[in-house]
Amino acid sequence: MDGVLLKLHSGDSGNPGKWFWKLFEPIRPDLDRMYWYVDMQTPPSFDEGDLLDLGPGLHAIVISPGRFARFGDKFGDEFISLWSMEPTSDDPATIVAEYLASRHSKAVLQQHARIWLLYTDSSCWELYARKSSLVDRVCEGVEGKDWVTAYRGESDRRKQTFKAAGLSRMWRCWA
Repeated sequence: MDGVLLKLHSGDSGNPGKWFWKLFEPIRPDLDRMYWYVDMQTPPSFDEGDLLDLGPGLHAIVISPGRFARFGDKFGDEFISLWSMEPTSDDPATIVAEYLASRHSKAVLQQHARIWLLYTDSSCWELYARKSSLVDRVCEGVEGKDWVTAYRGESDRRKQTFKAAGLSRMWRCWA
C-alpha cells in the first residue's frame, strides 16, 4: 500500500490526540465511513457498541461506520495500530477472526486493510492506503506545517521510511 510517515516535531502541537485531526482532517469522511479494527489497548470511550462478537469467548474492538470520528482526539497511546475494512463489501467478523487466528499476521492485514494507521510513541503517525489519493490529500494538508514532516513510503518498506525520517532508533525499539 502507498503511504506516508508523518514525523512529529517538538513544539506547540500538543498531546498525541490533538495531532490526529490536524494530520488527518483532509480524509476525515473517508476514515469515518469504514469499519476499524483496533489493535491496541482499549481506546478511550470504548463501549459495547464497539465490541464485535467472534464466537464463544472471543471478542474484538471494531468501530462501526460513522463512529470513528469520536476517537481521533483520544488516540495517544505508546503504540497504536488501526486498520479499516470496506463496509460495502467486507465482513468484519470473518476478516478479524482470520487476523486473530493468524496471530496478527501482517500478510492478513495487507490483504484486507483498506487503510492502515499507526502511531509510534510521540514520534510519528503512519498512513497506508489502497487509494493513493488519500495519501496525497494528507500530504497536501500538512505541507508547509513546521511541526510535521511527511516522508512517502510503502507498507512493505516501513523500515526504509523510518530510516529516511531519521527514526531508525525508534524502529529498532519496537520492530
